[in-house]
Amino acid sequence: MADTVALMKQRVLDMAIRGELVEQRSEEGTAEELNKKFQSVGKKKMSKIEIDKNEKPFDLPSSWMWVRLNEVGEIIGGGTPKTKVDEYWDNGTVPWISPADLTGYKKKYISKGRKNITELGLKKSSARLMPKGTVLFSSRAPIGYVAISSNEIATNQGFKSVVPYILDTNEYIYYYFQAFLDNIKDRSSGTTFKEISGSELGKSVFPLPPLQEQRRIVAKIEEIFAVIDQIGTKKEEALSIIKNMRQAALRDAIMGVLVEQDENDEPASVLYEKIQAEKEKLIKEKKIKKEKLLAEIEVDEIPFDIPESWKWVRLGYVTNFASHKSVSPSEIEADARLYELEDIESMSGKIIQSKSMDDRISKSNKYVVEAGDILYGKLRPYLNKVACAPEDGYCSTEIFPLKFYGISEGRFLQYFLRSEYFVEYANRNSQGTKMPRLGSILGKHAIMPLPPLAEQERIVEKIEEIMAICDQMETIFDGTSEMNTNLNVV
Repeated sequence: MADTVALMKQRVLDMAIRGELVEQRSEEGTAEELNKKFQSVGKKKMSKIEIDKNEKPFDLPSSWMWVRLNEVGEIIGGGTPKTKVDEYWDNGTVPWISPADLTGYKKKYISKGRKNITELGLKKSSARLMPKGTVLFSSRAPIGYVAISSNEIATNQGFKSVVPYILDTNEYIYYYFQAFLDNIKDRSSGTTFKEISGSELGKSVFPLPPLQEQRRIVAKIEEIFAVIDQIGTKKEEALSIIKNMRQAALRDAIMGVLVEQDENDEPASVLYEKIQAEKEKLIKEKKIKKEKLLAEIEVDEIPFDIPESWKWVRLGYVTNFASHKSVSPSEIEADARLYELEDIESMSGKIIQSKSMDDRISKSNKYVVEAGDILYGKLRPYLNKVACAPEDGYCSTEIFPLKFYGISEGRFLQYFLRSEYFVEYANRNSQGTKMPRLGSILGKHAIMPLPPLAEQERIVEKIEEIMAICDQMETIFDGTSEMNTNLNVV
C-alpha cells in the first residue's frame, strides 16, 4: 500500500508542475512578471544560463515560463564545526540539522535537529545561518530529503538549500523538489555515494507559475494528499473516500459552489425562456405533445440556496422526461446499437458494454436514442444508472433518453441525475416494491437547479477533471499495471 500511496502522490505532483492541477487565471498575472521581481531581488547572486529547448521536459501553460532554480532563490551549502572542539557544540543555541534528522521525517516544516551548535561554531565553520522559510534539500546521503525551516537554521554539508528571493514561493519549491527528484538524481555524480553540487542544482530547470497560482497549486496538492493519506489505511475505507469525493463534486456542482460565477454569463432565466420557446416550437410542429401544466414551485420545496444567476425549474419543463419516441423491434435494424440497463455501470456513469439489436433477444418496444442523450435508468433508481449515449441507437423502456429542449449540452443534466439529491428524490417517489420505478408524473415534478449555459460547461469540465483523478486513484489502488505505466506519461 505504501507504494500505491507514493504513486498517487507522484501523479498529483506531476500534474501540479505541468499546470494541470488547477486552472490558470488571467487576472493573476504571468510568470514573466514574477521573474522580473526575482531578478530585482537576486540580481547580484544569480548566474543567468539560457535554457535550451532540449532541456524542457514538457510544455507549460502560456502564463508560465521555464527558469533556472538559481533564478528563484540563492543556493546555499552547509558545514559542520569540528566535533572535538567543545566550544562549538556545548550549550549551543543555533539549530543545526543533518540529513539524518530528516530520516523518516514526514512534516513540511522543521525547527531543529538533534543537535545545536554555538555562535562560535557557526562562525568557525562553513555552516550558514539561513532565514525562516528556507527550503532545505539534502544533496547527498541521500539525495532528496526536503523540508522548510520554521525559524533561522543551519545545516551540515549534506544540504544544498534554497533561500527564495520571494518567501511566498517556498512551498511551491518544496513540492517542486519532490516532483523533480528523479531529474536531480540523474544529474548527480560520485562513486562512494551520489551527490549533486550547488552549481549543478542551481542549473535545474524550474516550471514557474504566477505567484497566486502557486498558492492555489499548493493548496490543491495538500487537499488531495490529505485524501490519499487516508486512502493508505485500507481498501474499503479508501473506496468510500473516493466515492465521497465524487459525490462531493456533484453536490457542489448542483449547489453552484464548484466553479465561480461569471457576471458576463447569460442568466438561467433567459436560458429557461429559450427552452420554453423551443418547446412551444416543437409542439406547433407536432413533434411533441402539449402536456398539462405542472404545479408552481413552492418555497418549501426548495432544498438549498443557489446563485442568483441560476433558476429552480421543474424537470418536465426543461427536459423530455417521459416523452420519448417508441418503436417496435421490427422497425430496428439488426446492427443498431441497443442500450439496456445492464450496459450502464451503477454509480459510475460509465457504459460498460456495447451490443446491437442482433445481439439481444427482445420483443418489446424501444425508445429512440440520439448521441448525447442522457440515459436515465428509472428502474431501481438507487442503483444510480445514468450515462451519456456515445452514439445513436435505441434503448429499453426502463431507460429514459433525456435531453434539454433546444440545448446540445446535456451533461450537466447527467450529473444532476447522478447527485445524491436526485437519487434520494427518485427513491422517495418510486412506485412498486420488488421493482421500484420513478413514475413519469413525479419525475416531471422534480425540481432542479438550472445554471447559465456557459456555467454548465465550466461545471462539467471541472467535474470530469475530478472524476478523472478519482478514476486514477481507483485504478492505482487496484494495482493495474496499465495505470502504473501511465503514471510516468503525463
